[in-house]
Amino acid sequence: MITILICTYNRCESLRETLVSILNLETNPKIKYEVLVMDNNSTDKTKEVVGNFSEKFEVPLRYILETRQGKSWALNTGIKEAKGDIIAFTDDDVIVDKAWLSEIHKAFVEHKCDGLGGKVWPRWEITPPAWLDKKLWGPLALIDHSDKAFYMTDKDLEFVGANCVYKKELFEKFGGYQTGLGPSGERLFRGEDTEVYQRFLAKQCKLLYSPDVVVEHCINKERINKKYFFQWYFDQAHSILHMKGDTSFSKVLFGIFDKCFSWCVSVIKGDPIIQMHHEIKLHYYLGQLQWKWQNLFKEKNAKK
Repeated sequence: MITILICTYNRCESLRETLVSILNLETNPKIKYEVLVMDNNSTDKTKEVVGNFSEKFEVPLRYILETRQGKSWALNTGIKEAKGDIIAFTDDDVIVDKAWLSEIHKAFVEHKCDGLGGKVWPRWEITPPAWLDKKLWGPLALIDHSDKAFYMTDKDLEFVGANCVYKKELFEKFGGYQTGLGPSGERLFRGEDTEVYQRFLAKQCKLLYSPDVVVEHCINKERINKKYFFQWYFDQAHSILHMKGDTSFSKVLFGIFDKCFSWCVSVIKGDPIIQMHHEIKLHYYLGQLQWKWQNLFKEKNAKK
């Protein structure tokens, strides 16, 4: 059995579209599945939206409220509550392909894998700006590794929560999502998907990339601006230091000065794409700097 797990927070309108796409899945009757919606303290009409779909689904549709704020808390509770031995994760602003579940089932049967991830294509609300090239797809949770299936061996070629699938037993053996990582309310803190993927990879789990397992990620206009990207990379610095440990002040300060200089050069050359790459890296180093200052004051206060 497969559990489709969706964690949601105050996105009842986009969640409705996600549920419609799941409702329209074309599956083999032999494929048994359920849909589990984890509500992480939404204040909108999320519960009502899910309730309105309950009679439309021919498979179980369950709603559970997780009051501990943070997506990782909701994910871990959802994993415990899942009745499937395979858990297919997606998000509340995703449109799944009609063959999504069938391709997941097919991949697990044919490849005997422990987990898999697939393509995440953009569904733009507005035309993306000139500076937004494919190298900047990360903050938008977009993935297109290849048109051919392959087993993952590179820790940097990761899966994203919008379209990843794992056997439930992996979480039982190796633990769930780190609750110190991941979005929490309006905070853009990330890293929960990366940490789980890298941990499972380190445990020699067979993780497959399947280009036939496809979803579309709805990218609203609020995300297609520089402010969103700057904040995302600023918060990403916190996530990475949380996972990998501290770094030196000298490296951070050198990175800040280096990116300031490189940005000035790119402005003179008039290349908007290169400018953006230097700007986001600058915000990444500024995020590291804030992390180090916060930890420094925590250490001083702890000694008092």
